[in-house]
Amino acid sequence: MSGQGRQFNRTTLDLVVSLDYLTKIPRDAEIPAGRVVVHNHVRPTRTLGNRGFRAWLGYAGDAVPCDCGWAPELAVHYGAPARKRRRPHQTERA
Repeated sequence: MSGQGRQFNRTTLDLVVSLDYLTKIPRDAEIPAGRVVVHNHVRPTRTLGNRGFRAWLGYAGDAVPCDCGWAPELAVHYGAPARKRRRPHQTERA
């Protein structure tokens, strides 16, 4: 994705890469108004991207405040809403 049509300020550019994944834990002052830090369901690590753990700037919307202890320096952060997992296709048994 080339980022055409997106408007980023310098602070935001320092924090994000494509798809708005964070590359470091932001300070509260670096989070744009109306946005929140959200992370995925993978067990948190202090190093973003390690073992599949990702965080991004999102909107509170469906996210829920998280108390996992990942980033205690943030006033609040959110966990992504749980997704329903699809079961693998099972063959019918006679």
